Amino acid sequence: MCLNSPVTPKILEWVAGNSNLTRLDLVWRPGVRLPWGALKRLKRLCDLDVSDSPFDDADLKVVVQFSKLRTLTAYYTNLTPASWPLILSSPGLRSFWGATEMSGHEEPEGLPETTRLKLFIAMNARTEWFEQLLSRYPQVKIFQM
Repeated sequence: MCLNSPVTPKILEWVAGNSNLTRLDLVWRPGVRLPWGALKRLKRLCDLDVSDSPFDDADLKVVVQFSKLRTLTAYYTNLTPASWPLILSSPGLRSFWGATEMSGHEEPEGLPETTRLKLFIAMNARTEWFEQLLSRYPQVKIFQM
């Protein structure tokens, strides 16, 4: 399901009632806090795209608590490098799409020793910082788009 018009909390609650959804692509306006916990009703959801939205570190913390996401597409968001420990320790996540906002000057603290992540796509971003960060995980392939 692709919702490219601004989603409200009420719309997300309605979406969460569609239990067969496997992929969700949505955007919303800055200042809107979506009830991410509603997504736990989507037992088959494996692909979430929140690109070009105000998705932030706090939103990610809620989403990874309950979801079985395999792919998270989150470029041009408000995520910061502080979210890398969550991304890398998520048991189901296999691919992650991010951009420059996910890079920084210093390596984030609390990185796990291993990860199940297999693929990182850097959207319109240089890969040097990401290559250095992910070099400890040889199975993670990095691509630039």
